[in-house]
Amino acid sequence: MEDNTFPKLLKVNYHKYANSRVAMRQKKLGIWQSYTWEDFYLHVKRISLGLVSIGLKQGQTVLLIGDNCPEFYWIELAIHCANATSVMAFAESNTREIADIINDAEVTFALVQDQQLVSKIMEEREAIPRIKKIIYWEGDDLMLRGDPFFLSLYDLEGIGHEYEGIHPDLFEQNIVNSNAGDICILSYTSNNTGSSLGTIVTYDDILKTMREFLKIETWYSDDEYFSFMPIASFWEQNLGIAGSLLTGNKINFPASAYTVQRDICEISPHIIQYPSSIWQKLFTSVTNRMNSSHVLNKTLFNFLIPGRIRISKLKATGQNLGIFDRVLWAIGHAILFKQLLNKLGFGRNRLAYTDGGSINHEAFDFLRALGINVKHLFGTTETQINTVHREGDVRPETLGTAIPDCAVGISEGEILVRGVRPFGGYFRGRKKKDNRIDRVSPDGWFYTHRRGFITEENWLVHIEEVEKKDE
Repeated sequence: MEDNTFPKLLKVNYHKYANSRVAMRQKKLGIWQSYTWEDFYLHVKRISLGLVSIGLKQGQTVLLIGDNCPEFYWIELAIHCANATSVMAFAESNTREIADIINDAEVTFALVQDQQLVSKIMEEREAIPRIKKIIYWEGDDLMLRGDPFFLSLYDLEGIGHEYEGIHPDLFEQNIVNSNAGDICILSYTSNNTGSSLGTIVTYDDILKTMREFLKIETWYSDDEYFSFMPIASFWEQNLGIAGSLLTGNKINFPASAYTVQRDICEISPHIIQYPSSIWQKLFTSVTNRMNSSHVLNKTLFNFLIPGRIRISKLKATGQNLGIFDRVLWAIGHAILFKQLLNKLGFGRNRLAYTDGGSINHEAFDFLRALGINVKHLFGTTETQINTVHREGDVRPETLGTAIPDCAVGISEGEILVRGVRPFGGYFRGRKKKDNRIDRVSPDGWFYTHRRGFITEENWLVHIEEVEKKDE
């Protein structure tokens, strides 16, 4: 069996690791709850068979809304293991946006995190007639239990367990029937008219992209990955879901949005991605903290940081360090920066990615001087990941160079990309347009609506968004 779909990779990891390796964990009620690959697999099986039992058919679409958590991963894989398509909306989307996605994607079932998100959908209940049932996985509201339109995830798993007794081979057969070219995700992004359009994403689109990405980025099976980017984004679908399935590493989820920093400090993840705005805030936070620290730490920091910035720039461009620079870096790490990194949760960090947004050069150089291996990524929902900084070739003013089998170009100052896989189009054949050009050219170039240029060394530089003109 080829490992060319999420369901097949899940089964491979289940047989490889079973209960010998933790697949994911999340802090709940002050305790880290761990789930092995066997736990992961069995939850997915019961949820998937439960969905089939209540009427989910192959090829249908299922809506998912919630925060990053193990349940979200289980449900998404369960949808795929039923040979159906997952559709995700951001938790902060308003009621009208969610209803538009439900209707455009022809959603049949919705799985949401809690009562608040259920209420959002129910405000538009009359406008979403295709929805057969809403399943929630957090809380146990008595009002929801009194309405057959609602079902808890716990009860759905019970239904799936019973259904397995009647159809013992169905789940595994569905996994075998999954194909690389199947549409696994409809990923919705807004266009310049304010409406949302569903990007068609196949297993091939994500897995081939991540396999090329992992040819130049070294991830290990015992790495700790921190799931922070919104799970509805293509970033988390690539680095989080596909990354864990391909490498077998451990996914860590924060207890809530309010405990992220504390949870990171407890985990000290090897791999993390933040939006550029968070990296910028971290730079400001550290500088403020050091300026207000006691005299010795402040003096040491101000004395050492200029030299570390100079040395980190040499390391970033692959230059050999002299004995003085190596000693200076090691001494600084031992007496100050190791302790600082541990307090920030980056004591074990090897890879720290951005979302391709701009970080000013001062912040970028500063974070790398602390010992955080910050690197830019660039990509789009339509083309997945396109560029990354290479080790020993990190230029803060750029977004790196194209990953293998991907191409980057410029047309009239606009950044064009061709993904590892040709862009599969929008749901129902819709096209996303501005007033100048289709966003996909006949030869497969995707127009990103971002201005930039490519240097002689093939580094991509982003300048600004392309101005969108009125019709």
